[in-house]
Amino acid sequence: CGGIAWDRAFRKMAGQLFPERPLIKIPYDDIIFKAPYEFDRGAPPLWHHGGYPALGVEHKGRWCIFYHPGDLNDAWKIGASGLSKHKSDQAYEMGVNIVYYSFTHYLELTRKYRKR
Repeated sequence: CGGIAWDRAFRKMAGQLFPERPLIKIPYDDIIFKAPYEFDRGAPPLWHHGGYPALGVEHKGRWCIFYHPGDLNDAWKIGASGLSKHKSDQAYEMGVNIVYYSFTHYLELTRKYRKR
């Protein structure tokens, strides 16, 4: 979300969940921006985004928080909240990358616990 009040509340909550780990800029070359869709400059800038990078909290080598102040979900609404088709498509693709990252890293992490 791009709202100032939401941003403050989210940052506070993230700090409570992970007091030892601040939100940090996710590097542009991180795998979350590479598969299955490639984003050379990190998360796509959207109308509220203002060029701010995606942030995250990394724990044990994995992103456990992905925070994009550009309101990705707003672009997923019917009519995309007035966003261009190109930007709306980029928001969907970034969402796919986040879900893909979540599932693939979860499966890697839990592989040893699953029955063969």
